[in-house]
Amino acid sequence: MKKRYLVAFLIDKKNNWIEKNIKKIFNDKILKKKYKFKKIYNLTNKFQGQILFILNYTKILRKKKLNHFELPIVIHGSKLPHYKGFAPVQNQILNNKNLIHFSMIRASTKVDSGDVIQRNYMRLNGTELYHEIRKKSSEMIIKMLKKFLLTYPEYELNKQRGFGKFYKKRKPDDQELNFNKSIKENFNILRTANNDKWPAFFKYKKKKYIIKIFKDK
Repeated sequence: MKKRYLVAFLIDKKNNWIEKNIKKIFNDKILKKKYKFKKIYNLTNKFQGQILFILNYTKILRKKKLNHFELPIVIHGSKLPHYKGFAPVQNQILNNKNLIHFSMIRASTKVDSGDVIQRNYMRLNGTELYHEIRKKSSEMIIKMLKKFLLTYPEYELNKQRGFGKFYKKRKPDDQELNFNKSIKENFNILRTANNDKWPAFFKYKKKKYIIKIFKDK
């Protein structure tokens, strides 16, 4: 029997919205013949393998740990080098973009600067709310993972070209609506807000008002 490649998925427990979707990879009959999969939350010095997928993991890994794998990979929700840093999909939507790009890159110690392995994109219609955006993003990431795993060990590395802005981590206060603007003008802030963790809000006469948004089914 041909030896299977060892593939690890490094996931942040605090940011695990994609975790349940990985089952589609783990349970794929074709991929199971070719790979041995493992889900991890911390990368220890003892753990080694062929491929490491770093998914929604916000900590920077040292080169020593990255070198435990032949190919450490990150999937970033933008057309790198544009929208480097945090919340790339959210920041694109806030900039009125509905064509959202994704980049699969070789992980490096310099954030979002690795060589590009694969690119893809999803198209939004401008009405999706937070959970729908997350769902579509997860589906895109799974699609890219499958495409890569089906063709591995064949792949190409291409240098990123150009320059892009680095975005800082968004905070709950960033979901503040402009009280003097229309709902339409505030809509992208509303639709990227997490109703439970960082809901949209506005301030009026020294009072803070929370706004939660749902679609009428």
